[in-house]
Amino acid sequence: MSKQIEKAKRLYHRLEARLLPKHRGQVVAIEIESGAYFLGDDELEVARRAQAQFPGKLFYFFRVGERAVHKLR
Repeated sequence: MSKQIEKAKRLYHRLEARLLPKHRGQVVAIEIESGAYFLGDDELEVARRAQAQFPGKLFYFFRVGERAVHKLR
């Protein structure tokens, strides 16, 4: 696993307890260099806001309280 992914997971796990009560099921995008994060109901909404604030940066997406952002059925 890459160092960036590991860092993104660490950042998410630090945020998770704070986000769970009010944001369970929402998507969070984390910019790992700054630790900034963006919340919303879907990836596109979150990605647009994140990229507007941090153009050209890489983001990692998580669904609050879930193991995966997407489920395949």
